[in-house]
Amino acid sequence: MSAGAGISFFFNDTATTEIYTSPNTLSLPDALPICAGATAPTLSQTAPNGVAGAWTPATVSNIATGTYVFTPTSSCNIGQTLTVVVNQSPTMTLTSGNATQSICLGNPIANIVYTVSNTTSVTVNSLPAGVTGTLSGTTYTISGTPTASGYISIAANGTCAPSSNMTGSISLSNC
Repeated sequence: MSAGAGISFFFNDTATTEIYTSPNTLSLPDALPICAGATAPTLSQTAPNGVAGAWTPATVSNIATGTYVFTPTSSCNIGQTLTVVVNQSPTMTLTSGNATQSICLGNPIANIVYTVSNTTSVTVNSLPAGVTGTLSGTTYTISGTPTASGYISIAANGTCAPSSNMTGSISLSNC
């Protein structure tokens, strides 16, 4: 039988009343983001409000997202679940086109298409005049009609470092 606020127990004709206040909550975050391969946090055996307990599992993975359960040693406290979200570094992969092109002046380049993942944005460090880049979902497309030769330098940025960088060049000639 578990005790609760105001419940009386009788032992050998002696009344004993145990009064419990509201159970202690642990003040832990619901989720904790970390980067893949980064040093995994150590799970303290004491919650921020001083409640002692144990974690299952006891060690955080820095490879895959996981759920960790804190079980207080006192039954007067409520356990809590913590989800550790492991974020991957951004990637960018050339899926069509050629990042290095030689074309005739006045002609458009063949689209250069990248697939990006774990990416929050794409930074354009350098594109030839007349050439633009557009991010749509997980596809980054470079297109346009260059007015001058130049270099391509772009970076996929995400929650975790390092950025994924791609380079190329556009050369114009009078044909």
